[in-house]
Amino acid sequence: VRFAGGIAERRFVAPVREIALELLNRRQPLSEPTAVEDAEASLETMLQDLYPSEGLSRAEALAAATRAYEEEMRAGAVRNLLSGKMVRLLLLQVQALKLQSLRAMDTLDGLVDSNKLNLQLFATLP
Repeated sequence: VRFAGGIAERRFVAPVREIALELLNRRQPLSEPTAVEDAEASLETMLQDLYPSEGLSRAEALAAATRAYEEEMRAGAVRNLLSGKMVRLLLLQVQALKLQSLRAMDTLDGLVDSNKLNLQLFATLP
């Protein structure tokens, strides 16, 4: 009896519960809804602090920051780590990677949302 109950739970009850939650849109997203906007604002602030009056676009400022990081590395990584802009440039790169990761998570979240209902409907079929 427990075996049949386990099959019924796994094949019918759980998928129907998930379908209901999906239709009511109560699934937790992979990331917080405001995380991308927060990361973008933080990156913009960091870029404006690094290049305050240059009027560069985000892509240009990130490229300039990457070139500056490479120059700091060539000039002496250990010395510039302690006395130069290297830590600031590294933090900027980490923030840019964080933003890219959050955008990828949002994209994956959208894909999961668009395919989850179909997979749950197939799961209820014997």
